[in-house]
Amino acid sequence: MRFLKLGVIQGRGLMAKDRGGTSDPYYKLITVYDGVETEINKSRTIPKTVNPSWKDELRLSIEPKDEFLIIRLFDYDFGTSDDFLGQVSFDLMNLRREATRKSRSDVGSTSKEVFDEVTACDSP
Repeated sequence: MRFLKLGVIQGRGLMAKDRGGTSDPYYKLITVYDGVETEINKSRTIPKTVNPSWKDELRLSIEPKDEFLIIRLFDYDFGTSDDFLGQVSFDLMNLRREATRKSRSDVGSTSKEVFDEVTACDSP
């Protein structure tokens, strides 16, 4: 087992998918091994904003074989399928133990960003 500390701080300038020029954003955390995706966590939904502030700090157990961690963003829609907003991917194979990667990541083709921090560690 490998462990990660992950901070998902906020999104900025996400796409507005709802009437009124906002979205109801949330994210899913997904690991990938050999092209197979596994959802490992889902955030709370922040209603009516394109600038969500999650300030989530998570400690995750992941399999040693997991190659990537994806933060995939969606707009929650009641009664219909949720809208995809974008995603950020981390290469887990090149993240050294006790190394921290802080980033501001573009999550799509328009001006939208996610601020995050990932640290590989030895214990939960």
